[in-house]
Amino acid sequence: MSDVHGRNCHLCEAGCGLLVAPGRQGRLEVTPDRLDVVSAGHICPKGALLAEVDADPDRLRRPMIRVEGRLVPASWDDAFQVIQDRLPRIISEHGPDAVATFVGNPHSHNLAASMYVPQLLRLLKTKNRYSAGSVDAWPQQLAALLMYGHQGDLQIPDIDRTDLLVVFGANPAISNGSLATAPGWAKRITRIRERGGDVILLDPRANETSRLVSEHVFIRPGTDSLVMLALIHTLFDDDLVDLRAATGMVNGVDRVRDFAADFAPEVVSERSGVSATWIRELAHRLAGTERSVVYGRVGVALQELAMVSAWGLNVVNILTGSIDRPGGAMFCRPATGLNASRVPLGRPPALGRWHSRISGHREVFGEFPAVAMLEEMVTPGPGQIRALITHSANPVLSVPGAGSRLERALDDLDLVVCLDTYINETTRHADVILPSPAGLERAFYPYYSQQFAARSYARFSPPMRPRAQGQPGDDEILMRIGAMVTDPPGDVATLRQNVLLKTIRGFTDNPDSDVYGRDPEDLLSMLHGDTDPERLLDLYFRTGPFGDQFGDGDGINLTRVAAAEHGIDFGPMVPLLPDIVRTADQHIELLPERVAELAPHIRRVLNERLEGLQLIGRRHQRSNNSWMHNVSRLVGTGNRCSLLMNPLDAHPRGIRNEDQVDVSTPDCVITLDVELTEDIMPGVVCAPHGWGHQRTPMGVASRLEGANVNELMSPRRVDVGSGNAAPNGTLVEVTPRSRGGSADIDPQMTQ
Repeated sequence: MSDVHGRNCHLCEAGCGLLVAPGRQGRLEVTPDRLDVVSAGHICPKGALLAEVDADPDRLRRPMIRVEGRLVPASWDDAFQVIQDRLPRIISEHGPDAVATFVGNPHSHNLAASMYVPQLLRLLKTKNRYSAGSVDAWPQQLAALLMYGHQGDLQIPDIDRTDLLVVFGANPAISNGSLATAPGWAKRITRIRERGGDVILLDPRANETSRLVSEHVFIRPGTDSLVMLALIHTLFDDDLVDLRAATGMVNGVDRVRDFAADFAPEVVSERSGVSATWIRELAHRLAGTERSVVYGRVGVALQELAMVSAWGLNVVNILTGSIDRPGGAMFCRPATGLNASRVPLGRPPALGRWHSRISGHREVFGEFPAVAMLEEMVTPGPGQIRALITHSANPVLSVPGAGSRLERALDDLDLVVCLDTYINETTRHADVILPSPAGLERAFYPYYSQQFAARSYARFSPPMRPRAQGQPGDDEILMRIGAMVTDPPGDVATLRQNVLLKTIRGFTDNPDSDVYGRDPEDLLSMLHGDTDPERLLDLYFRTGPFGDQFGDGDGINLTRVAAAEHGIDFGPMVPLLPDIVRTADQHIELLPERVAELAPHIRRVLNERLEGLQLIGRRHQRSNNSWMHNVSRLVGTGNRCSLLMNPLDAHPRGIRNEDQVDVSTPDCVITLDVELTEDIMPGVVCAPHGWGHQRTPMGVASRLEGANVNELMSPRRVDVGSGNAAPNGTLVEVTPRSRGGSADIDPQMTQ
């Protein structure tokens, strides 16, 4: 048996294929799998150092409980007993909404967690659910829901076949295509140009992707929607609209024409910083190129008109005939079959069914915006949050307006339970920390990111080594907590069995399923896998578009996928209209009413005259939000928390390269080192979020310079369409730090 283990990387959504083998002095050696059916040898610094992330000496390997104000190691039984003693009582006395949950994005790189966190949420029955989704992807998901009938109907750029790719507010050379998963985006961009195509980037910063593209254009933060409306205006004005595949299945074409009528390129040019002539030329290029597509990501998702921007991306692709066209904007067909085609037509949208207690934020996808959580904790009254359960989340660093304010609120709660592998800025306030198994001790399949992949494929990674003795899987941890809150208290084994059977019945009771009418108990006995998450994965494989449907055919199941050493390739995306559309009449709603209602906000942004500097974010290839700064070889080498600033803005303020500066808003002031560069648009400054680890016990991260940029943000600044946080474009003041100052955060802000 070979000592080399092939597996998907679990550190970001790209899920690149890796080979892990014993190396020198007992260390593991990680190399790219050149035969992986999708990544084909691509690897990034994070993946190359997977073994060091896994072996981090600061990673928790035992539960921690708070005793006399200090976190100390404990047994699993003792840790669960603390939860048992408090959680049911809190719910009994104050109701289920007294418990809040917050789920971070690493849970989506954890097979067991991604399948069983939703099960715990159902058992808790709380409306106070929060996640990283509302500081990330809500605008794009909500635009998909309103237009196509399901939030999973995200348009994926078919980058391997396109001839013109236009990117708004993204850095896919670093992210590998967030919500457009394709390992090695940099190479794919290069291939577009090698075959005679073009790639255009609109972004306030000349980022790593800009070095690869045909053209980079500066655009002012928060104005992407204005440029998209100008593109839509031009498509109509110059008679360029051609629906192609969407012909006969679109409602509201004339309404969109009227909606964009006042946003000619000449009207939006000054505010956006993008030439009117250039916008018109781009509209003609998009319409005149047989295989073209527009794509946008975090830069457009974290602004006040984010949902309008996401809607605009979709509309431009539809009006140019790029929708559902090879080389255009297509829809993923994941091997697990978890896409919108299984959703009944006209299902009421998960939107606005209830509202938050204090600010009246509407529910979106069963959650409230993350920016609402703090006020729900600190404001007394019925429904006040009194307990918090997190999974792989660090809201102290990741939520705008949280920071030290949230830390103080956490200390006042009756119970804080964190499923996490580190003592970080959030978990250091926990009463109980329950660690997940190490990454290489878990089976892995990129269950979430496969739903946004630019190609259909499957590769399963079994655990590389056994778990530590007594270490439960995430599914076991979550179900043990869930059993505490059922009425009457449930038996964990029965609860787990019921989850499997209920999920199977979702298929056997569905007339559109190939296993409709089959006996759920019979199918349960046929499932492959060593754990319940693996058995659920097998169910999804077998009932998916390439599955064996529990028959004797050539379709896939978990055993067959696991036996494919380098994965199974099912080919590029294929046209899925009209089946992918799940509105009541199975027509695309080109101008949903909730978008049309935002016209006054669009005009407000158009007419704004901003004074000051606009702050935007950035990511580095060696980082992933707040949780990968404790490996020494991943920090440094350009991966630092500094402020990028154009010399034209710095010199009048007396700021020199590498000076320390105070960055301030009415809410806070932080201190950062400044890097002067012409890569950043004048009037804009740029800093990464997820830093400021000085008060944690993490050996490497705690010694790093940097500060929590989200301290600067107001929780009231949100996308007016979705409630998603809108930190991009926040106005800040930047001043030279007075000599002798050393604090990273104004002491007044931490009292």
